Amino acid sequence: MVGGALAGPTVLADHAGEGMLGCERPKPGLLVRRRPTRQTTVMRTPRRAAIPCLLAGLLVACTTSSGVVPIGQGTYMVSRSTKGFRGASGPVKAAALREANHYCEKSGTVMRVVRTTQKDMKPFRSDAAAEVYFECLDPSDPKLGERLQIEEIRE
Repeated sequence: MVGGALAGPTVLADHAGEGMLGCERPKPGLLVRRRPTRQTTVMRTPRRAAIPCLLAGLLVACTTSSGVVPIGQGTYMVSRSTKGFRGASGPVKAAALREANHYCEKSGTVMRVVRTTQKDMKPFRSDAAAEVYFECLDPSDPKLGERLQIEEIRE
């Protein structure tokens, strides 16, 4: 307060906490409370924003894939794993099957699954993972007409 006048907007409040915004001089019996500075607000914002960002980072899953790997005699393998707190291996296996099917479709062939393995996530021990072993066969291949028993291993 310089020379009896207030500089800038202030909040005028009585003892009950009710107030009004104004630039007039305080009346006797009123208390003057100033608004917090922007600097205080800006310094608190990054700390408050960091907590939700850290929590979101813990919930996000990171998926890795081996890509399609030939393992001999026209058989291929795709291995996928997911790091994070989503522990089901079903979606990981489905993604591996899609990748295998896409690989065969690119060459104009049909995917035939030979074997699958999947493992659910165990907290602080292992990630959710799946492997798909498959063949890419010509659409006219007689093997496609045969009934195939797929070996499925679940750990």
